[in-house]
Amino acid sequence: MRKITKLNILNNYRVWLRFDDGAEAEVDFSLKPRTGIYAFWDHYENFRKAQIGEAGELRWNDQIDFSADSLWQNC
Repeated sequence: MRKITKLNILNNYRVWLRFDDGAEAEVDFSLKPRTGIYAFWDHYENFRKAQIGEAGELRWNDQIDFSADSLWQNC
């Protein structure tokens, strides 16, 4: 199971990630709808609160999370 080791918030709903295997990727969340669970991102400042969770996942205040494995596979 991979883990995210570093995170940088970029402009326009994008993040840069480094994984524990040394891989790096930019992930674009700009096409996610701002409804349902993603309504939290309706205010861009909420998106900028992304952090690395205890299990190495990408998360936002216990509202939204993405596993490192799924992000790594999609990059």
